[in-house]
Amino acid sequence: MNPSDQPALPHSGPQSLSPASIAELREENQTLRILFEFTLVALILFSLSITLFMFKQMRMVRTQLTEQRPFVSRLITDYQKNSEPLIRKFTGAMERFAVTNRDFQPILEKYRPVLRAYLTSPVPQPPSATAPASTQAPTP
Repeated sequence: MNPSDQPALPHSGPQSLSPASIAELREENQTLRILFEFTLVALILFSLSITLFMFKQMRMVRTQLTEQRPFVSRLITDYQKNSEPLIRKFTGAMERFAVTNRDFQPILEKYRPVLRAYLTSPVPQPPSATAPASTQAPTP
């Protein structure tokens, strides 16, 4: 391709603008600047209102905590004195029953994860294949 075959490129130098287009550009620039400033002010007001809301919520929660702390302390004390001993007694009776009645053992194992803090015996190991045959009834 010869350089003479190429079309002429437009001149990339500064273009002269008419005074009317310069005025339009200034007006658009001013409009965009006003919109940007308005958006910033709205964002600041929104942030302040969220901060104020969070501050009020924090004060309300602290007040509720102060009011409810004695009630919750009484509930914990009542649980430790009354309910917990009953639960321990019941789970102990369930464990003793499971020792004498092997049919109940799967039921106890089902609830072992939930009652782990109250059960005293360790998790029983399943009988191994090398267990002695003395647990079977003698044949006559």
